[in-house]
Formats: sequence, C-alpha cells, structure tokens
Amino acid sequence: MSTLIAAWDAGEQRFDLVGAALFAAMDGDVLAAVGGVKRETALAESALRMHRFCVHPMYRRPGMGRDLAQTVMDHALSHASGLTCNARATPLAAPFWEALGFLKAEADG
Repeated sequence: MSTLIAAWDAGEQRFDLVGAALFAAMDGDVLAAVGGVKRETALAESALRMHRFCVHPMYRRPGMGRDLAQTVMDHALSHASGLTCNARATPLAAPFWEALGFLKAEADG
C-alpha cells in the first residue's frame, strides 16, 4: 500500500487512462483491499495489467480478495482483449491468480 500511496502522491501513478481503474473493497469503514488495472505496455495487442493488488491479511481467507479481483477482471476485459498480472509478489500470489484463470507465462522484464 505504501508504494501505491507514494506513487499517487507524487503524481507518478494514476489510473486515469482509458480502461484503467482503481477499486477498493471496504468492510464498513475499514479498507480491506485495493486493486487496479492499467494499460499493459509489454504487449502489442490491446491488454491491461492487474496492478497494485493488495489485500489486508485479515481479509484474505473470507474471499474478499477473490471478489475484488473478479470485479477488476470484469472491468478490464470489457476494455481490452487481454489481461496480465505479475504473480511473483508473494508465494501465495501465483496460486491465487491461477485459481482465477490466469495462465503461467515466463517473460523478460
């Protein structure tokens, strides 16, 4: 979260281009999760990339992260023909994204 906040405050990262969006999942007044989608610059085709997806540990098992990811994915796929993510952030990231239908692919960069 601190990386997202710092980049937002510095004006380096906005979710304001076509198809881009930043979503939040709330539990009352508590921010439980955030997830965004931005243009994927590494592909020639029209694609978006899951970006800055973060779920508070207390909300990982009840499915809030999965629900938020599905909302972001639905939004992204209504704006682009492809969707990517970086599943190397934590050991749990790859199984999480694969369970949502992402396929593993090795890429440079």
